[in-house]
Amino acid sequence: WLMDMQFRTTYQSPSSEKLRGFTQQEILEMPPEKNMTPESFKLGMEVFLEEMAKIDADPDYNFMRTLDLEFYRKDGSTFWSENTFSLIRDEKGRPLSILGEGRDITERKRAEEEIRKLNAELEQRVLERTAQLESANKELEAFAYSVSHDLRAPLRGIDGWSLALLEDYKDKIDEQGRQYIDLVRSETQMMSRLIDDLLSFSRQSRSEIKQQRLDMTAMAQAIVSRLQQQNPALQADFIIEPGLRALGDAGLIEIALNNLLDNAVKFSSGKPHARIEFGKVEQKGKKAFFVRDNGVGFDMTYAHKLFGVFRRLHKASEFPGTGIGLASAQRIIKRHGGLIWAEARVNEGATFYFTLKEAT
Repeated sequence: WLMDMQFRTTYQSPSSEKLRGFTQQEILEMPPEKNMTPESFKLGMEVFLEEMAKIDADPDYNFMRTLDLEFYRKDGSTFWSENTFSLIRDEKGRPLSILGEGRDITERKRAEEEIRKLNAELEQRVLERTAQLESANKELEAFAYSVSHDLRAPLRGIDGWSLALLEDYKDKIDEQGRQYIDLVRSETQMMSRLIDDLLSFSRQSRSEIKQQRLDMTAMAQAIVSRLQQQNPALQADFIIEPGLRALGDAGLIEIALNNLLDNAVKFSSGKPHARIEFGKVEQKGKKAFFVRDNGVGFDMTYAHKLFGVFRRLHKASEFPGTGIGLASAQRIIKRHGGLIWAEARVNEGATFYFTLKEAT
């Protein structure tokens, strides 16, 4: 079709006449605002006036614009058309008319609207689900603190009364009895540590992540220094790669790295020449940090159990712990959008890899 410089239709092709149902004369007599829906007319006029202003400012300016507009049919229904508009000039170069070419995209628009509605419904369900999860998390947090408080009191009582029994009746209890009491105290203390670890584990999924540049080398060195102070008898060589950087939450990443290095120390403690490394390599097409030791390792057949809460590949009598450290490390790394995995061989050590965003 053709339009004059007042946005009125002056010609429509036979295919347009067939699509819309208006005769040539009817379309010529139709006011521009009756040609399409109010929203499309408003958009079309805005673009038309914008282009006319450019022509007034620059007589040599030519335009070609593409717009999706909704037109009326004679029966009152509407259809969507993808339209390309271009300027036609007369023999003296003066703006004469606008050529419009369009194709019916009604089905595409219907599909897009259906997708929009589905996305809106999905977004609403996600918001509702998120609100439910937040409410559940708050209830879980309150429950965790309540259980923690309620459990600690009897545990302290058991430990305290066991100690009193040991001190006040040590002359009346034989060596076997004292060993039993020591075991009771050891188990209650273990339970107390387990409660602490569970609370810490639950908090890690709710705390806000504060992204910042991290000096991973300095962080590892500080953790190793603490581990050496806590284990004065430790005989191990620590190799920490210099210049390691990443992006992440300092507090959470330190917890994850501490858990990995602590495990490396623990599971290589029986080696006469323990060697623990922290560095960065290319793995699976990604740059990954790693913590490597030459300790007892593990059978890769059971690697799927590594990061589960309370999952242990070694007996607690051999290596102490609550079985939460690796689960905690995995949760932290995943919250940062990273991956964590391990490779090992029995009695040949283990290597834990994890990815983080790189600091630039």
